[in-house]
Amino acid sequence: MKKTAFIGFDGYIDQILRPISSVQGRSYDYFTTISDMGQYIIGKGGKSCSIQLDRVSSRLGGNGPIFGRTLKQMGINVKLAGMFGADTIHPLFAESFSPEELCSFSDPMETLALEFEDGKVMMCPTAPDLKKPLKALLQGADRCGFSLEDALASNLLAFLNWGEVYFMQTLWEEIFCEYFSQLREDTVKGEQDIIFFDPADVSSHDETKIRAMLNTMETYGTCRYAILSVNENEALQIGKRLFGASDCGQIIRLLQQTFRIPEIVVHSNKVTRSLVHGKEYLIPTLHVDHPVISTGAGDNFNAGYCYAKLKGWAPEKCIRTAHRAASFYISHGYPVSGDVLEPDCE
Repeated sequence: MKKTAFIGFDGYIDQILRPISSVQGRSYDYFTTISDMGQYIIGKGGKSCSIQLDRVSSRLGGNGPIFGRTLKQMGINVKLAGMFGADTIHPLFAESFSPEELCSFSDPMETLALEFEDGKVMMCPTAPDLKKPLKALLQGADRCGFSLEDALASNLLAFLNWGEVYFMQTLWEEIFCEYFSQLREDTVKGEQDIIFFDPADVSSHDETKIRAMLNTMETYGTCRYAILSVNENEALQIGKRLFGASDCGQIIRLLQQTFRIPEIVVHSNKVTRSLVHGKEYLIPTLHVDHPVISTGAGDNFNAGYCYAKLKGWAPEKCIRTAHRAASFYISHGYPVSGDVLEPDCE
């Protein structure tokens, strides 16, 4: 039987753009790195400047949709809830998912994704301010003929993008109170029933909000096996605000001790480290010299990691699978399939 996943709760349209440093006839030279463009902008302080953007493509975006599309490509049965269209599903989401796989409660937002060889800069508006997000989600479920209760029984739950969607904390809390609170006295069945968290960039949030988020993760961990995945920047932001720490190894140990999250993963473009029940794993990243795309690399990493967890693979193999999924996506511009991924991970 195929494994199942339920993923939420964002949704964006990503405009993939390359910032132009100069025009040579009919060809462009791009800013190679984020620092290159940053230094150029600093040099224009007190003046003004204009930076042209070469539009590469328009793609479905958001942590949930990119993560879900990759898991689906790997052979996992997925369902998603998020912002895919208030009245009708936006065509970019309809291309990748069937109506039965989607529950939409709002229109998607648009992200300007500035791509560089060493990373990306994501520029996006704030999400709609939903005072009662669970009510909005259930209304969307009714319109879509979608059973939220059935979806929450999936093998994998992935709650993503807390940092950019400001109603996410309330929604996570409301879902727990409505659907999981009665299970709190039960023991976690094991690592086959997973709740996976990727909060995304937390830099706009203070210590109180970040601590509340992590406390909610700990609460979910009373009835599901909890995994926290962050990139290096996100780990450092959390560590600085909560512990005054600047070493990723120390930060994940403090997080595991403080919030009892059994599995924590920190990934960067150089190395991935994980802490699984107190044991640390450290594996170098697969480097791609000239990425076709970097927007979505972390989501493909997470999809590869969760795919391996659903297979019951060992911690080192989970990291290596995540690396292969991310590097394939960065190199090709589309997600890897399970039949391609598994032989590489043997």
